[in-house]
Amino acid sequence: MERKFVVAFDRNDQLPERREWLSEAWGDVPTTHFQSDESMLDSIFIDLKINKWELNAAWSSRQGLAPIIRIEILRDESLVEFVNNHASLICDEVDAKVLMVFELEGESMDVDFIILMRLVAALCGRGRCYQWAEKLEFLDEKALADLPSSVELKDMLITCQ
Repeated sequence: MERKFVVAFDRNDQLPERREWLSEAWGDVPTTHFQSDESMLDSIFIDLKINKWELNAAWSSRQGLAPIIRIEILRDESLVEFVNNHASLICDEVDAKVLMVFELEGESMDVDFIILMRLVAALCGRGRCYQWAEKLEFLDEKALADLPSSVELKDMLITCQ
């Protein structure tokens, strides 16, 4: 099973606004997004990516199509359905009103995983973060502390690392 990440929120109003969240996670980098609703409070999904080639044209030949980070935002009926379908993976402590499920879609490189992890880490203060492989495993802030900063991430993208 590929690795995904889940962030659990007790209330819908704990979801961040997209611009603030991306700024905290990635800093000032060019991005593309497609979102089901302008407000995160009403969205059911968001697809995100950093436009790496705008920072360094070498990305176009190095990677081809950049992977998209697909985020499903589950609440109400979709949350109940998800929990019922994945009951063996869900630990008892995941009692939430909203779940955000993160995964990379497409061919990815190490830097893409860092990009994804920066998004998850930026939500640690608002919700409970989990890694989803064989089962859901809680990620505390210490587990995410070794990630490069948004400035270091931008430098990696500019130097095509």
